[in-house]
Amino acid sequence: MILSWSLPLTLMLISREEIDLKLPIVFSYKELECNISFDIEYDHREEEAQDQKPLFYKVTKLINFTLKGSDEAGRNKIALISSDEKKLTKTISQLTNRVLRNIRLIGRIPSAREITNLSDETILYSFKPHLIQNDDVQNLYHSPVNPFFRTKPYSSPVIDIEASKWTKIVEGIINDAPSSPEIELLVNAYDHLEAKNFRLAVLESVIGLEIALTTFMKEYLVHFKGFDDKKIKAFLSSEFTLSTRLSGLLDLTIDPEHLKGFNIQKVKTVVSWRNNIVHITGNIDKGISEDQLRDGIAEVISLIYLLHGKKGIVPKLTSPPLFGQYLI
Repeated sequence: MILSWSLPLTLMLISREEIDLKLPIVFSYKELECNISFDIEYDHREEEAQDQKPLFYKVTKLINFTLKGSDEAGRNKIALISSDEKKLTKTISQLTNRVLRNIRLIGRIPSAREITNLSDETILYSFKPHLIQNDDVQNLYHSPVNPFFRTKPYSSPVIDIEASKWTKIVEGIINDAPSSPEIELLVNAYDHLEAKNFRLAVLESVIGLEIALTTFMKEYLVHFKGFDDKKIKAFLSSEFTLSTRLSGLLDLTIDPEHLKGFNIQKVKTVVSWRNNIVHITGNIDKGISEDQLRDGIAEVISLIYLLHGKKGIVPKLTSPPLFGQYLI
């Protein structure tokens, strides 16, 4: 017995290496087998000059989900989900959002938003689930019968994915590990920038920076200084402000070569904008141009990337590199 539905999503991948989208993504979901495959609309190989690898172009139009119960218990679960509209739409939402969430966060694609606030009727109408048993196919959806139904079917934007991130996106979908909060905030900040909501972009980017710096410093102090939780809390107390940490801690912990491209003063300026929004005006001060806002927020986002990457490196180091200095 198989439950299936399709997500209308256009993915575009351009790469120098062949990516096989015909290989399904398979993982276990509540003791059922979930299989994700792609309807490929365009698949083209373009030869380049002799000294270059060819370019591969791939475009999908649908992501297909199947949920399979291979034994009697599994088949009973599928039957139970399929017979209850609430359970059916919840299952569709959970697995569809699992894919969208990993594309959004690992691919750093703000437009790949999870499906939220959709009515059960809209979910069924948009994703068209059906139940397959032997050769019998049973539709579990219908066209809206309510004459006042005005909700349009779910429609996703075209999503352009960096091919280099595809393998990690697939791993993320399979493992569905919790995402880092600083990455969620970073992607949200991108989203707010695209919408020109600079106030929220400032707020979320600086919160993300604070989380990234704090978690990096905790890893650093544990592994390189042997601090316990009590010492870490004392060292990173609220009196030690974010601006102060940026001024003092980065140069003491990170290889200056890795900080060369950063303008920390711009980052601190964005922090001051956040402080004014939260504590004084509730909004961005007049006189700050859009270019200044975009430039400063981009600087903050770049620093979040650096600190997030460094946080992952610290536990893997057995001794301080760089000639005995505590710099990474």
